[in-house]
Amino acid sequence: MKKRLGLFLFVFVAMNLVFVPLLSLYGLRVCPVLSIPGFRFGCYYTAAFIFIAGLTNFLFIIFVSSENRRFLPFFAFKRKNRIWIYTGAYLAGTAISLGLLQLLLHLNHLSSRSRAPEILALASLLLGITQAYGLNWALGTTESADEPNPSSSFMKQWISHVARMMFPVAVVCAVLLHFLLSQSVGFNEGSIAPMATHDDFIAQTSYVISFLLAWLVLTFLFHFLSERDHVKRIQTHLSHLQSLDFPFRSPLGEAWGLWAAIIDQLNAFSQILGERTRLLKTFTRFVTASVAKEALKAEIKETTGVARELTVIMSDIRNFTRLSESLSPNQVVMLLNEYFSAMLDVATHYKVSVDKFIGDGLLAYVESELAESASLPLTENRLGVEAALAMIEKLGILNQKLISLGLPELKIGIGIFRGPLVIGLIGSETKLQHTIIGDTVNRTARLESLCKELNVSIVISGRVWHSLEEHTKGKFRSFGKQPVKGIAEPIEVFGGPV
Repeated sequence: MKKRLGLFLFVFVAMNLVFVPLLSLYGLRVCPVLSIPGFRFGCYYTAAFIFIAGLTNFLFIIFVSSENRRFLPFFAFKRKNRIWIYTGAYLAGTAISLGLLQLLLHLNHLSSRSRAPEILALASLLLGITQAYGLNWALGTTESADEPNPSSSFMKQWISHVARMMFPVAVVCAVLLHFLLSQSVGFNEGSIAPMATHDDFIAQTSYVISFLLAWLVLTFLFHFLSERDHVKRIQTHLSHLQSLDFPFRSPLGEAWGLWAAIIDQLNAFSQILGERTRLLKTFTRFVTASVAKEALKAEIKETTGVARELTVIMSDIRNFTRLSESLSPNQVVMLLNEYFSAMLDVATHYKVSVDKFIGDGLLAYVESELAESASLPLTENRLGVEAALAMIEKLGILNQKLISLGLPELKIGIGIFRGPLVIGLIGSETKLQHTIIGDTVNRTARLESLCKELNVSIVISGRVWHSLEEHTKGKFRSFGKQPVKGIAEPIEVFGGPV
C-alpha cells in the first residue's frame, strides 16, 4: 500500500505542476480580465490556488479521515464512505482557497468581471476526481469488515457502477464545452484580444484539449487498476472455494457497485456451502452418508422401502455381557466409543454404510456407487470382505490402546451374507428410521453367531466366497454346509482369516 500511495502522490504532484501553466493559458483564452495582468500573473495565481487548496485538502484528510480520531471523534466515517471523504476534502480546500483568492482579486481591483474563480473551480473538480479515484486505488487494498447495504437493489448497484465510469467522461465534456463556449462568446463580444497568429490559437487550444484527454486516461487508469484488484479478490475467493476452504471471506475493502454485490454474494455462497458441509458431516454421524445426501437434496421420500440386493455385514463383541459386569457404566461407554470409532474408520475407508448400532453389535451394508451391472455384486462382496478383514486387523491395534486405558481386550465375530432385502424409511409418520430389513439381515446375524461355534473371526456365505479373487479366497477355509437356527436349509459357509 505504501508503494501505491507513493506512486499516486508522485503522479498527483506532477499533474498539479502541469496544471499551473495550462490553467493560466486557459484563463487567457476565456477571461478578458486576466489578459490585463498577463500569463505570468495567471501562473502565480494558479500556483497559489493549487498550493492553498492542496494544503487545506491534505490537512482535512489527515485530521478527518485518519484512523486516529481522538481529537475529532464526531467525524467517524466508515471506510466504504472514503471516496466521499476525499471528494469533500478537496471541495473544502477549494472553497477556502477560492475565498482567499477572491479577496486578493478584490484588493487588486480585478474581481468585478474576472472568471478566474469559475476556471479554478473547474480545475479543482478535475484534481478532486483524480484524487478520489487515485486514493481509492492506492488505499483500496486495506481490508474492511463493512458490508454493503442488503436493501440496495441490483438496479441501484448497476447505476452506481456505470456512473463511476461515466462521470470523468461527463466532466471532460463539460470542461471542453465551457472552454469552447467561453471563447466563442468572448470573440463575438470582442472582449478577447486575438492571438498573434491563427496557428498560435490552434496550438494553445490543442494543449488544453490534449491535457484533458491525458487527464481522462490517467483517471481511467486508476479506475481500472481498482477493478483489477477486485478481479484478483474474486479469483482468490474462488481458489479458496475450490480447495474447500468455506470459512474464507473476501474483504469488501473499497468495493463499489456490482463488485460489492458480487463479493457479498460470494461470501454468502461460502457461508451456505460451509453450513451445508457441517450439516452433512453432523448428519452422517446419525445416518449413512448416502441418506444424508438424499435428505439435503430433498430427494428422500416417506416410503415403505425399496427392494434391493446388497452385501450385509454384522459384527458383535464376544462375551460383552460378562465384560460389562466388571466395568462401571462410564467404562462401558468409553469401551464402546473406542470400539465403534475404530470400526467406523474402517467402514468409511471401504465405503461401507453403517446402518445402526445394536447394543454392542454393528449392522452395515455395502452400497457401491457403480451403476447396475454384472460386476456390481463382485465389487460389493469384495469391499465387504476387505472391510471385515481390516476390522479384525484394526481390533488388534485397538486392544493395545484399551490395555493402556485399563480396559479389557475385545474379540469380535463378523458375518457377511448377500441377498435380497428392503432398504428405505421404516416406521410411522411421527418417527421414521432409514434401515435395511429382510431375511438377508437375519441370515447375516446367524452367520455372525457361527463365529463362536467355528472358532473363527469372520464367517461368509458360499455365494460371497465364490465371487472373491483367488488371493482373498485363500484367507478362508470351507466349513461345508452348516445348519443355521431358524433357517430350514443349511448354508454353505467359509471361515477365516487363516
